[in-house]
Amino acid sequence: MAPRIEISPTVKIDDAETLSRVYTPGVANDCRAIAEDPAAAWRLTVRGNSVAVVSDGSAVLGLGDIGPRAALPVLEGKAALYKRFAGIDAWPLCLDVRDVPEMIRCISAVAAGFGLPAPARSPCSTVMASCTQAGRTSRARRDGWPSTPSPDRRIASWDKSWTTRTCSSGSARPACSASRTWPGWQPGPSCSRWPIRTRRSTRRSRAATWPWWRLARSDQPNQINNVLAFPGIFRGLLDGGAADLAVAAQCAAAHAIADTVSEDELDAEHIVPDVFDENLVPAVAQAVMNA
Repeated sequence: MAPRIEISPTVKIDDAETLSRVYTPGVANDCRAIAEDPAAAWRLTVRGNSVAVVSDGSAVLGLGDIGPRAALPVLEGKAALYKRFAGIDAWPLCLDVRDVPEMIRCISAVAAGFGLPAPARSPCSTVMASCTQAGRTSRARRDGWPSTPSPDRRIASWDKSWTTRTCSSGSARPACSASRTWPGWQPGPSCSRWPIRTRRSTRRSRAATWPWWRLARSDQPNQINNVLAFPGIFRGLLDGGAADLAVAAQCAAAHAIADTVSEDELDAEHIVPDVFDENLVPAVAQAVMNA
């Protein structure tokens, strides 16, 4: 398909007077105001409503390491969703950098143009934690299970090197058997029968990865898609002036997502809300602001 995003001016530039206000000489007034008070950039520029969507292309959905240029369609898509669902202006940044300190330096160097201070972070796995917790909360409510009041620290997940992130042992087997929920993050080896066979009957396994031939499905019920969370989370962070996504905010977002599904709506085909539910983003944003 065609490019997913474009830049559009906020006013029609159809005459010389408007042109003089948008650019020279009128723009100089705003420049001087920001030089005197840097906080003024929040209201005089796009900064107060903007975020960067950054990737080095090393782990792109279910496609794996395809490089920064090939990651651009995904970043454009995410930017389009920020605008559609939360009214946020998001800018794709493809970094041809693999060294972590250098990547941090690059992001920090452009941070002045965005609303969240670098290195304010919210990688997909962090946002997905809220989505996964929301699904577990709704399922628990439907089936009468106890609902955890805070993000479950005993969720085992792996990064691309197949090293456990949440369990100190660094081994997949103890993490699998000990965790209450086991989402298989990509890219990594397929789940063998061992962790499934050895898990207790009260524990549940969740596939939290996108196979390359399907990527993320948005056309089937109960899809734990991060679009459930990231528009509302970032709307709340920007509106609340937060510098980072705290654990309490992740928890609040998860419960807001789950609570968007009413008791009357909750059933096997409706565990999590539809991404087009108009109540979803405002609820998540308010919950993040209040956390």
